[in-house]
Amino acid sequence: MKTATILLGLFCLIFSTYIAIRYANQTPLDLFSFRQTQTALTAYWFVQDGFSFAYQTPVAGPPWSIPFEFPIYQYIVAVVSQIFNVSLTATGRVISFIFLVLCLFPIRAIIRSLKLPNSTFYIFVILFFSSPLYLYWGRSFMIETTAVFFTVLSIKYFIDVLKHERVVLSSVLFLIFSTLGILQKATTGLPVLMILSFVYLYFIAREVSSFRSLILNKKVLLGLIYFGIPLLIGGIWTIFTDQVKVNNSLGLEITSSALASWNWGTLSQRLSSTLYGGVIWKRVFIANLGGLFGLAILAIALCSDVKKTNKWIIAIAITMTLVPFFLFTNLHIVHEYYQTGNLIFIIFALAVSLGVLTEQYIDKRTLFLIFAILIAMCNYKYFSKHYLKVIKKDYNIHNSRDYAVSNVLKESMPQDKYFVAFGNDWSSSFSYLSERKSFTVPEWYKQYSDIAANPEKFIDEKSLGAIVACPPVKLPTLDILSDWATSNRSWKIGEVQGCYIAVPQQILSIKNQNIVTSDCHASVDIVEVENDANFLKVKGVASLVNARQLISEQIYITFRKENNDSIHFETLSIKQPVDSFYLSPMKKNDILFSSVINKASLNGTFDVGVLVAGKSKQEICKIKKQVVISNGTSQ
Repeated sequence: MKTATILLGLFCLIFSTYIAIRYANQTPLDLFSFRQTQTALTAYWFVQDGFSFAYQTPVAGPPWSIPFEFPIYQYIVAVVSQIFNVSLTATGRVISFIFLVLCLFPIRAIIRSLKLPNSTFYIFVILFFSSPLYLYWGRSFMIETTAVFFTVLSIKYFIDVLKHERVVLSSVLFLIFSTLGILQKATTGLPVLMILSFVYLYFIAREVSSFRSLILNKKVLLGLIYFGIPLLIGGIWTIFTDQVKVNNSLGLEITSSALASWNWGTLSQRLSSTLYGGVIWKRVFIANLGGLFGLAILAIALCSDVKKTNKWIIAIAITMTLVPFFLFTNLHIVHEYYQTGNLIFIIFALAVSLGVLTEQYIDKRTLFLIFAILIAMCNYKYFSKHYLKVIKKDYNIHNSRDYAVSNVLKESMPQDKYFVAFGNDWSSSFSYLSERKSFTVPEWYKQYSDIAANPEKFIDEKSLGAIVACPPVKLPTLDILSDWATSNRSWKIGEVQGCYIAVPQQILSIKNQNIVTSDCHASVDIVEVENDANFLKVKGVASLVNARQLISEQIYITFRKENNDSIHFETLSIKQPVDSFYLSPMKKNDILFSSVINKASLNGTFDVGVLVAGKSKQEICKIKKQVVISNGTSQ
């Protein structure tokens, strides 16, 4: 049985490692891309500018600092990426998984220190690395596993303190790692620290005969140090981050006090079926513990005649899982990845339960191994159904709005320019993928209407490189964006995956007599903008026969009446990424293009053309298309 348990645990670990490495380069646009790209954006700017306590996450406009957690994980990712010259995305995912694997070392030490059966560790490996939650979120570009590692490591040294083993060293290490756990993610470290403080107080109370002697006990003073210092340092960091945030107009709305109700949740949420049925039962038990299998094993262990000490270990581990749900209720309801911080403890409780039961009931040992196998099978079934397709998805300009928009921003903007984006909440996806700083404006921002009408008042116009508006955002409307783009400035507007992007035009001298017909081919679609008959949406593809330096060329859509000069509208080019490794319908020299055109200057019947304008020559692609524009309609 021992050999079978070890082999199954090894298989689960190897499979989890395969998933983490095989899909390490997946663009962080999968589940909860908002949080993944925010973490990635911080790491990216560490690479650019180095470490800073008031670190930049440039998605909320200047000044660019809106710090939240202490950026341990982000800085490690940045440094490793630079040292080994590896993709930041791949580095972030792999480092996250490494911290997950590192949790095995303190878990192994805890099992030995608590004198639990050896099988407990191998059962834990099976349950931990077959868990769909950790299979998926353990390789995400997020801080979760780092916080879990520090927190679990602090528990190891806390147990050493209780057992009076290397007390001074263990005390120092407990302080260090419990503090790091809270700094990295308070919602992970704080509940555990709170529960450990009660355990510590219980052990002191057992040694004294009266309340007075308890108060005067020097261990109480030590307890204030053990648990007060991490809280104090965590509090100082929170005060510091709030002081930095108030220098940013959006940051004022995301301080710890402003987000208090969002973080803690409400009483009605704590009593809701959503918490008990949707989160605790479905996300924890159904998704990761085999549902009734896991619940039954925990119940059997707690109700059987196993040692009382082991029952307390199981109960405390379960408590460490449940308490965060009632402290940070809203966060756990809204974010399914939050359970990464506390699921490990009930997995540990389940592993302990199976371990002590197999030791207690030797004749039933095979039965309990079968239970472990059944739970692992349930886990893999759930993972295959809910997560595997997401992990395998390859994001590109054809299937992802955020990827396509970001690619255009990166191609169209110099690196020292910034953009303003509407309709993407305050997600960092555009900023991270385009490698540009932004003010991505959420609709709850108090000055939203002002920035929608006058973005140059929030980012100096000399530094402004693009405006993005993604429906169904109400402001800015296409009319407002068009008026702004043509009011004492020369900007063009294109449409990419449903989003309107305005960028400065690259003014080229176009002379009709110098234009020649080229071997390039193009296709064009022209439709009216939905719900706004004043604009035409033009999109198409130019297939260039000869390789060119595409970056020096610009695509124009031309409208020409018989015996009249052409009217030219510069388009927004969408070029295939140079490092693209995905299969797509675009050929090497194809350029997608888009333009949103105000019809005010167009009336009548026009021959439509596509002009490729370079530094040395201007060519009309072979195309036959005619459009009639009159009385606010087009055909």
